[in-house]
Amino acid sequence: MKQTGTISVILTIITIVSISPAFAQSSMSGMSNQSMGSMAMGQMSYDVMAGEKHFNMTISSTGKLPANPRFSEEQKSISFDVSGISSQDFVHYEVAIPTDLLSGNLTVSLGGIPVKAISEMNSSFTAIHITVPSSFVKSNNIPDSTTLVITGTQAIPEFPIGSSIAVATAFSALVIMVGRNKFKHRLH
Repeated sequence: MKQTGTISVILTIITIVSISPAFAQSSMSGMSNQSMGSMAMGQMSYDVMAGEKHFNMTISSTGKLPANPRFSEEQKSISFDVSGISSQDFVHYEVAIPTDLLSGNLTVSLGGIPVKAISEMNSSFTAIHITVPSSFVKSNNIPDSTTLVITGTQAIPEFPIGSSIAVATAFSALVIMVGRNKFKHRLH
């Protein structure tokens, strides 16, 4: 019976360690339906191919909708072409990214300049809210047509190294315990 209890403890440890946290993101139950007052937000769905899998992303914007989404597994990023960012007082983007595609501590840059963003996450998607004032665009000499880049710390198809180590350790412990048990039975 002692061996069964030990195996149960090992499996519990594997389960706990295998769950990777969402770094620096709030755990929200749903996506935001933030109203931008009287400003209309356009919305577009994009199909992004990563490896052999298709991912659907949604982008809403108070300005021109971003175009040409590109996913880079090496850089763990998604980039879009944006334009018309200095023609109004501010541009607000809401980007919904599947968590299986890109997750972790997300950062945003516009024309290579870091931009503040707010992330909300549920079990399927991360919503990133980005508001860019035209004064920010002008003071940083960002061209009216540039690239918006969202970078994460985890991209598919990564398997967290902590999980690999936990599984290997637990398996080794299990093999040692079974081996000891068989050795004890031979002595008796």
